[in-house]
Amino acid sequence: MIVATGANRQTLEDLEILDSFSSVIRIPQVSTPEEFSVVLKELSFFSGTKELEMAASAFMDPISIKKLIMVTEMAKTGKDQSDAALLDRLIQHLNDIR
Repeated sequence: MIVATGANRQTLEDLEILDSFSSVIRIPQVSTPEEFSVVLKELSFFSGTKELEMAASAFMDPISIKKLIMVTEMAKTGKDQSDAALLDRLIQHLNDIR
C-alpha cells in the first residue's frame, strides 16, 4: 500500500502519477477556528482547554491539514513543553508560513 499527499492535482496528472493510485481523497482546508480547534484537540496538542481556545481565537487563514500537522510537529520541538510554550511556538510557526 502506498499513501501519498499532494497539494497540486494537476502536477500529479502531468507527471502521470495520479493513475497509479486506486483512489483519491480530497481533504478540504481547515478554514474556521472551530475546525482548527478540532484538529488540535484530535492531535492532543494541548493538555488543557485554555490554550486551545486561545489558539482557535488566533486562527486567521485557511490551512491544509498536511501543513497544520507539520506546523504542530515543528511547534513541539523545544525543551519547554508547557501549553503556554507550545501556543507561542504554534503561533510563531503559523505566522512564519503566511
